[in-house]
Amino acid sequence: MLRLLRLATALLVGAVAVVGLVAVGPAGAAPGAFEPADEIATAPATSPSRYEALGPCRIIDQRTGLGIHDADGHHIVTILDRTPCDIPDGATSILTTITITGPASDGFTVGYATGASVPEVAQLNHRRGETRANGALIPLSTNRSISFFRLDGVSSGSLVVDVVGAFIPSGPTSSGRLVAPDTATRLLDTRSGASAPPADRATLRVPLPDHVPADATALVVTAVVAGSTAPGFLTLSPAGSPRPTASTLNVDGPGQFRSGTTIVPVTADGFDVYVHSAAHVVIDTTGWVTGPSAEASTDGLFVAAPPTRLRDTRNEPSPINPGGTIEIGVPTPPGASAAAVLTSITMMQGDRPSFIAAHAARSPRGGVSSGNTLGGEFVAQASVTAMSPHGIAVFSLGRVDVTVDLFGWFLGPPAAPTEPPASNPMPRQRVLTIGDSVQAGIERNAAFDALRGARFEVRAESC
Repeated sequence: MLRLLRLATALLVGAVAVVGLVAVGPAGAAPGAFEPADEIATAPATSPSRYEALGPCRIIDQRTGLGIHDADGHHIVTILDRTPCDIPDGATSILTTITITGPASDGFTVGYATGASVPEVAQLNHRRGETRANGALIPLSTNRSISFFRLDGVSSGSLVVDVVGAFIPSGPTSSGRLVAPDTATRLLDTRSGASAPPADRATLRVPLPDHVPADATALVVTAVVAGSTAPGFLTLSPAGSPRPTASTLNVDGPGQFRSGTTIVPVTADGFDVYVHSAAHVVIDTTGWVTGPSAEASTDGLFVAAPPTRLRDTRNEPSPINPGGTIEIGVPTPPGASAAAVLTSITMMQGDRPSFIAAHAARSPRGGVSSGNTLGGEFVAQASVTAMSPHGIAVFSLGRVDVTVDLFGWFLGPPAAPTEPPASNPMPRQRVLTIGDSVQAGIERNAAFDALRGARFEVRAESC
């Protein structure tokens, strides 16, 4: 009841533009999976897998027809072996950046193994006319094909997909394991001491941080465009390599704050950030992928999970309140422990320009972000986050609802908790009721308990 009253209050004051809540995932509303007769899907691999960085390389571009091998009203299918990208033999899933540009209506996009059911999770949300991108893990079917479900239909704008890496089953190994420190690190912030953002078509070199070995093969990074000046994009690629035809993050107008998480291939010199249109850029890292100098181990290998929704604060008495933090319990892989987790976190209808920060529960947060919103949006963002025995925690600068969806774990010992349990204090609510019918409805539904602690303001005049 409290959540209904909170939504009604938002509608009364006109503070939030309401978008269909189905925008954060199928939730049973999607048509059945598109299943070509000659295709058999595989379930997500449960065996530990190493990570191999790729490209980035474009596997789908609906604007040119690249990679569109089959389609119906809501589904697109691509067979990876018919694309120009070299996906390693034995790969059971790939890490991608999926982008929607110019959609005709609000909607969402989900990638999955061809022939499987559309997972009830969020990977990419968008509004009519905008360009949005997000990282997404996608399992492969037996003939190495993948599908994408589009709520708003395949003819609504264009789907663009770039592959950045693949997971390949492995035993103890040196290369290809994730190392996730307990706290994240900021690598670049062009706002610091700068009078102007990097110019159009600028390339920024980001060196490896001191704590990362020179033969690391990739870094887990969150890239943020802070205050865009025009439509544009960022492309992250290995330092010194030719810039690929790919994008990591997109903006479609001035004044935007957007972020995206990926695992970018690196060289000993780090990686390059190509800035298409002038904007400030912030880069954070939450881990790296080992190279051949590391000891052989199973720590840091990836275990895929069936896509699962862990938390949806819309079903709870309160969202994350300004300055609040919630803890999300994360199940562990069967018979093993996990040092980090791969999730997709969706921010929904925040009350202001704001950010969230995911980190190991009951561990220091650090000064980084895991997602950004201007408010009133549905924004999904991939996240690779260290976890403790208590799971992960999500801090929010502003008031926002979130969903948290699980896609898999990175093996290893969890972070040791050093902080008290998370706190999400409820601010004092100010409730304005208009009309005797509203008051009668509160009384008739016995909703006074839900309003306990609110400060009522009475303004009445005889008619």
